[in-house]
Amino acid sequence: MAFYRNLRAKHRGSCVELGAGSGRLAGALGADGLTVGLEASPAMLGLWPRRNRGLAGRVRGLAQEMPFLDGSLDMVLLTYNFLHCMPDSRERRRVLRESARVLPPGGRLVLEACPAFALRPAERPVERYSYEEGGVSLRLVEAVSRNPLARTITFHMEYSGSAVPPSLGRLDLTLTLLSAGEVLNEVSAEGFVISAVWGDYDLSPWSCGSSPRLLVLAERK
Repeated sequence: MAFYRNLRAKHRGSCVELGAGSGRLAGALGADGLTVGLEASPAMLGLWPRRNRGLAGRVRGLAQEMPFLDGSLDMVLLTYNFLHCMPDSRERRRVLRESARVLPPGGRLVLEACPAFALRPAERPVERYSYEEGGVSLRLVEAVSRNPLARTITFHMEYSGSAVPPSLGRLDLTLTLLSAGEVLNEVSAEGFVISAVWGDYDLSPWSCGSSPRLLVLAERK
C-alpha cells in the first residue's frame, strides 16, 4: 500500500488499475486526478467497500479491450500477480499494447510480477494460519504443486471455520511462471522504454535469484 501511495503522490494525473478486483488499492491510488479500477468480474466489483467507492471509478471491462480513448490516461497499473494469471503471451502482449494505446507519449506504465515463483518448491499441506476470536474462526491449510512442462505453479488452499462460506472451502490458484527477462522483453516490444526496475516495494535494486518481487516503471515512446 505504501509503495502505491507514494507512487500516486508523485504521479497525480489520471490512472487506471487493471484487474482491480475488490478495490484493495483504491485507498492508496485515490488522488486529485481521476482514478479508475478496471475489472472483468461484476462479482468482484460488487465487493468494493463503501469507503473505497468514492475514491475511484469502477468500470467493468477487459484489459485487452479497454473502454478508454487513445492517449486519455496518464498512468496504467498492472498490480500484484496480474500477468501471472495470463499464461498466453499473446494475451499479455495485447494488454501491454492496449496500455500503450491509452497512454500519450511519456505516459507511465507500472507493473509487477514475481519471478521468484520459479524458485518456490512443491509443498505438502501445511497450516498457514488459524484464527479465532469472538466466535469467529478461520483456518487455512495450503499445499503447493508445480508443473514444469506447463510452467505453472498451483496453490491448493483449503479454508475452514465459521468465517468461510459453504461455497468456498477449497480454492486452487494456478499461476504461470514468468522470468524477469520475459516481462521486460514483452514491455519493450509493445512501445515502452524501461525507466526503472526494482526488486521489492522498498525500491531496492532488482537482483535475480534474491529479489522477492519485480517492479517495473516504463514510459510510452
